[in-house]
Amino acid sequence: MAPWFRYAAPSLQLALAATLLTGGCKDPSIVGKAVFPVDLKPVEAFGRVLDEQAPPQDVVYVLLQAIRQDVAAARARDREAELDAMKLETSLAAPESMLAAYRRVLERGALPVETTAEIAVHKLVRMWAPMLAHYQEAFDTDYDAALANMAVHRQPNSIDAVVLYDVPSDTGEPPATIKAEMRREKDLWRIRRLSFSDDSAAEVRARTSQSTPAALTPPSTGT
Repeated sequence: MAPWFRYAAPSLQLALAATLLTGGCKDPSIVGKAVFPVDLKPVEAFGRVLDEQAPPQDVVYVLLQAIRQDVAAARARDREAELDAMKLETSLAAPESMLAAYRRVLERGALPVETTAEIAVHKLVRMWAPMLAHYQEAFDTDYDAALANMAVHRQPNSIDAVVLYDVPSDTGEPPATIKAEMRREKDLWRIRRLSFSDDSAAEVRARTSQSTPAALTPPSTGT
């Protein structure tokens, strides 16, 4: 699939995502080196070590930087740099959770399609950069600044967490809020789903500062 498809108009992105998720597109990128092995292990990137001690917001910070690198490489038609960014994004995914979610999508479509964790992660993760490309230039590159725009919700001892990130905005309009649903797999926090949130991180932090539990929408069980 040509790289420009990854940064097409939002309506085309949605149509492409739906096609990929139902297995209806003969996607050449699942053949060969573009599909990276799924190997959950510590990752070091952009000054952060994402090991067993790393909090979920560190994973989101690295993802934001990887998305910036991905988009810049695609626009420059630097395929090697783009693949490097996509490989890093893949390493931030929760493969077991993604495979289960992807299988549920296939079952709803009654499609007799066999899949693997590598293919499921590839098809889901490849949608992250197109989804966030419009906002990536505003992402905080400074770690402390990025954390200041985040909020984290996790029940005690839970293997699930939600990280919200408010994309900085200079237009005076409310910022877009990215929602990363996290899962702890093999003692590592990884991302199982990305979306946008109606709750902003700032609102959640304000409620928390008033000693009120952060009332975030619970992580979804679907894709």
